[in-house]
Amino acid sequence: MTLEEEHQYLLDKERYIFSNSTFTSDDVSEILDQYKGYSSPKEATMAVSTDLIFTCTQERLANMASGFGAPVYRYLLNRPPKCFTFGFDKCMGVPHMAGLLSLFSDAFPNNTRQYVVGNATDFELADAMVAAWGSFVHQGTPGKGWPLWSEKRKEMVFLGNASSGAVYQQTAYRTEQCAVIDKFIT
Repeated sequence: MTLEEEHQYLLDKERYIFSNSTFTSDDVSEILDQYKGYSSPKEATMAVSTDLIFTCTQERLANMASGFGAPVYRYLLNRPPKCFTFGFDKCMGVPHMAGLLSLFSDAFPNNTRQYVVGNATDFELADAMVAAWGSFVHQGTPGKGWPLWSEKRKEMVFLGNASSGAVYQQTAYRTEQCAVIDKFIT
């Protein structure tokens, strides 16, 4: 993907997703300025697309709900189940439905679980997710270590990473990028 193709793809995507918008080529350039640290136009395009469709949209919704007093907890699954590492392009990252495989890992036959979910680290993360979701259903909170989201604090939880299944807090994830994107869609 060339820089010109990246630019046109994002312009077309933004106009398609936000059909009432008036995105211009200059707007796309301003957004892309936030993504200069990527090794290729393709990687930058994937990051912008993910933020545009998921990350920034979720942040706006979390801000709105918490602003009305609702308890909001945000997370990002940062470690894909093993089945998403077989022959997939790494740009796929962790698809937004991947967590379901971890949450329902006990539903898979024992002889296939290692191929779907992964190793002991992946199962520990799956167990932590099941415990958090269960706690949320029964008690209204995912438990210790899960901060309440607020527009001011912007604290959320990351679930794992490439080398670990650790659950850890993150503050202001992609806030700067979302602030620029939001200028053009809100």
